[in-house]
Amino acid sequence: RANDALAYRVALGKLRLGVQAQFQSSKPGAVDSVSASAIYQFTPGLRAGIAYSHAFLDIGTSLVGYDGGDARALTGGFVFDEAGWKFAVMDTWTRNHEVVSTASASVAYDTLGAELFASRRFGDDLMLVLGFDFAIPRNLDPRFVNPNYGTRDVLGSVRWLLDRKAGSFVYLEGRTGATRDTAGERADDVVMLGIRFNYSLRRGLGVDPIADWRSNP
Repeated sequence: RANDALAYRVALGKLRLGVQAQFQSSKPGAVDSVSASAIYQFTPGLRAGIAYSHAFLDIGTSLVGYDGGDARALTGGFVFDEAGWKFAVMDTWTRNHEVVSTASASVAYDTLGAELFASRRFGDDLMLVLGFDFAIPRNLDPRFVNPNYGTRDVLGSVRWLLDRKAGSFVYLEGRTGATRDTAGERADDVVMLGIRFNYSLRRGLGVDPIADWRSNP
């Protein structure tokens, strides 16, 4: 959640709207950023949304690649969840929104990015997950950052439910792809075996509803 922010959200039938203003500046009454979002529920299993954020920057020209403008980000996507399948797609465009630090300079840049998530449930205990994401820099200064810098990952996961009441599960996850750091070095492939235990006294007493384990991050 954003610090020093005022937010308002309202539901109008199948449409949910939200607006937010953030006040972090030392200047009294100064608005540092504004944002808005809209989500529409087309059917019980399908919803789509869009969000926009605009930050009013006053940082001079100390960052390499910064053009003096405000930071902006536009994101849109949809989620389909029905009959054991779940698909989620999100696309993002940013301007003056990202900064990466190198040994010689801090570099500002724009991005185009997207994420794809797909899962399939088998019965009540097993779930398979496959995902893909990328974030490609735009207007990146190649004097300080390797031109191949960016995120390009494929991810996979298997989850097995251990405790239906608490939603605890064991999982095997992996990541590979062509992600490269500021020097152009490829990121390591990763395989992880883990277990997640969820405990809640309030849920045990029946005060809070039990969250769906399949939607836990």
